[in-house]
Amino acid sequence: MQWHEIREHYPHQWVLIEALEAHSAEGQRILDDIAVVQHFPDWPAAWEGYKSLRRKDPPCAKSGF
Repeated sequence: MQWHEIREHYPHQWVLIEALEAHSAEGQRILDDIAVVQHFPDWPAAWEGYKSLRRKDPPCAKSGF
C-alpha cells in the first residue's frame, strides 16, 4: 500500500506500519510499499501496541534501531 491508501482506509486512526520496500534518497528514507500491522483509535493504544510488538520481536542489535 501507499501512504495515501492507508490514510483512506484508516482515517482518524493511528497505524503501526511495516515497510515492505524502501529506498534512500537525498538523506531521507522513502517507503515505497507499506503494510499496516495494526490500527488504533488513539495514540496511547498505539504506543501500547508498539511496545507489545517490540517485546515479542526485539530489533536486531546490528540494525541500529
